[in-house]
Amino acid sequence: MKPTPARLGLLALNALLALSLARLWTDDTGSLHWLPQGTADTGAKQVAEPVPALPVATLADLAVAWRRPLFSPARQPDPGPAAAAAPGLEGLSLSGVIIDGDARWALLRQRDKRPLRLKRGDRLDGDWLLAELDATSVTFTRQGQVRRLSLPFARLPAPGTSPIPKLSDVQQP
Repeated sequence: MKPTPARLGLLALNALLALSLARLWTDDTGSLHWLPQGTADTGAKQVAEPVPALPVATLADLAVAWRRPLFSPARQPDPGPAAAAAPGLEGLSLSGVIIDGDARWALLRQRDKRPLRLKRGDRLDGDWLLAELDATSVTFTRQGQVRRLSLPFARLPAPGTSPIPKLSDVQQP
């Protein structure tokens, strides 16, 4: 074989890599020269900077986050069963609950898709009182009646329906 400049360059690179590996294998850590203990201390005490406090989300910030799509512009809640709405609360669906310290809000959606935000103790038009909130449901009371609205649970797609196309469905150029 005739030596070409490319082959000579690769040969030189291989030799350099072999020498580097040999140097790493034969290098001992005893050749490291550490500073004696205490010489790095200059006598001045270093004061750590205070950690900045986390920002507090205001109710206006939370309302904006609730109105905007989080992951998809077409995001909408799953349609609930027809019996999910309690009598007297027809057309209302629970779309979220905010619990942040003492602030507790129920995020509801009316039949016409308008949002409604209530805190504990607020009343609806039909004199329903928002009595209790937890992470997944709210409880309304009126004249001794108790109705509970829960967040809809996300459903998995039917078996066999995959968002990944099959190879046979992909058009070849």
